[in-house]
This record gives sequence, structure tokens and C-alpha cells, in this order.
Amino acid sequence: VVVEPWRRRVLDLCAVFSLDARGEAGGFRLHETLYTRDGALIGAVFVPGGHPRRDALERAAGVVAGELTRAGYFGPVCFDAFVCEVDGKERLRPLADLNCRRPMSDAIHRWWREKAADRVLLWRFFNTRKLKPEAVEATEGAEDHYSPGARRGVLLSSPWSVEIDGRFVRAPKLAAAFIGESRSEVERMEGAFRARCER
Repeated sequence: VVVEPWRRRVLDLCAVFSLDARGEAGGFRLHETLYTRDGALIGAVFVPGGHPRRDALERAAGVVAGELTRAGYFGPVCFDAFVCEVDGKERLRPLADLNCRRPMSDAIHRWWREKAADRVLLWRFFNTRKLKPEAVEATEGAEDHYSPGARRGVLLSSPWSVEIDGRFVRAPKLAAAFIGESRSEVERMEGAFRARCER
């Protein structure tokens, strides 16, 4: 059992890299993660350029890579970190959770890197029970729907329904990507989507 004092979290981050059989780490990347109050992942934010915490978390990745290599592991790695407030100052907790797998955001990150790496992308999960089906289905015709030419807008990035045992049922979660030139722009898009689609 580990007991820690409760800290006010300022920022959540996810560091991702791969580890080969020789113990060489490569492909390091870092993005912000979004969580509910009780710690459930609900999204990620990708921004162009470097992140001010990158150097510290790349060093942490080196330590993690060494330990995993000693344990005989190689393959994809992602670990969570966070910035919290301690005595009025921001402090980095470089390792909060370790996962020897690809992150859930891997597919949308690849799309962002190939299609819109100079834009901000906010990726969010929504509980489909809280969404109005007709409003979600109308997203593709909405004014703010993603435009490949402008490389901005709202893009639904997971299926609304899935086939199980030969019948289609509503998926429990829907993922949507909001792509724009700034953090404030994508947050406005997310707010408009929620106002239009949530019950």
C-alpha cells in the first residue's frame, strides 16, 4: 500500500516510446491527457512544437527503459506523469502509472501526425447515453464538420454503433476530434459540439 498526500493536479501528461530487444529506446513523444474527477481517461491534446516538460520526461523514460530491459521486456511503453501544486509551486511527478502497451490515443496521434501536425487536436470520449443520436448523426453536415482543405473542424473518430452477434448496438463511447489553429479554438468547438449533441 502506498499512501500519498492529496495534491492539486495542474496538468496530466503521457509519455510514449518503444523499447527494442537490445534495450534501445526510441520514438519518444509526449502529449497532454484529460481525465474525469475520478481518474477515468476521457481524452488527449496534441500540440505542434515541443513541450516544456519534455526533457524531464525523456530522462524519466531512460530510467524506465533501463528497468524494463533488466526485467526482460521490450515493446511499446507509455507512462503517465502529472504536474501538481506543492506549497504554491508546480512540481512534476514524472511517473504515476506505467503501461507496457500502446496508448489508447495511438491511432488518433498517427492521424494527427500525418494530416494536421501543425494544428492543435483535442480528442475526447463521450458517453453515448448522454448524446442525442440525431444531433450526432447530423455532425457530418454541420458547419463546423472537419474540412480536409481547411484542416479544421469536428471529426467523429469512432463508430456510433458496433456489430455484436449479428446485430448493431450503440457503442458505449464515442470519440470525437476537434482540430484547429489554437487551444482556445478547439475548446470552443468542443463546447459547441456538447451544446448541440448532449442531452
